[in-house]
Amino acid sequence: MGNNSYVGIDTIPPVVFNCPSDTRQSAELGNLQVAVYWVEPSAVDLLGTVILEEATHRPGEIFPVDSSTDVSYIFVDNSENAAYCNFTLTVFTGTCFNYKFLQPAIQPILSICPDVDQE
Repeated sequence: MGNNSYVGIDTIPPVVFNCPSDTRQSAELGNLQVAVYWVEPSAVDLLGTVILEEATHRPGEIFPVDSSTDVSYIFVDNSENAAYCNFTLTVFTGTCFNYKFLQPAIQPILSICPDVDQE
């Protein structure tokens, strides 16, 4: 009696979870760079192991203010099928101000609102 097992070729890429959407992060006025954090994506494959082959940036990295950066993750399974997570991270100077008047004849003092994370 022979072995009737069928061995096929895996052509299905891994499935990516938690891929962030395009993200905007504010920085306090005067800062030239800011550390940005996000939940990293992950991937699974029904037929094997998945490895993170490449991540162009990682949570906690420092990014310059007034810039946009493309972030990419590439996951690969045992059969070299690839899955991708791509998003754009934009860091900008915060624009929320709190006007405090000390006296009517004095110009207002501007300060950044402390809890502005995204616009």
